[in-house]
Amino acid sequence: MPPPPVGSGCWARIYKEENFKGESLTLLGPAEVDNVVTDWGFDWDPQFKSLIVGPKGTFTVYDNRSFRDRTATFAPGRYFRDLDEQMGVFRSIRSMRLQCAQ
Repeated sequence: MPPPPVGSGCWARIYKEENFKGESLTLLGPAEVDNVVTDWGFDWDPQFKSLIVGPKGTFTVYDNRSFRDRTATFAPGRYFRDLDEQMGVFRSIRSMRLQCAQ
């Protein structure tokens, strides 16, 4: 599986299924999503099971809208094949932030 073709290095790709399968969404940073359910114009059903973070991105997820109650922060250049196994069940991601290294 090749990484997303994103030149800046500041990106995160989230997948609905483990092992980078199923529907995916790539965020290009810097980016802030205040309300995952409504900001994209479709119901993502704010769950994801695997994640790739670009080499210049730091990806943070929150339990609530408006960046409240941080759940986890994911370091640059990392692959997470099964977030449920590694970090507990992600069931209520309501906002997210992707910050870029200079």
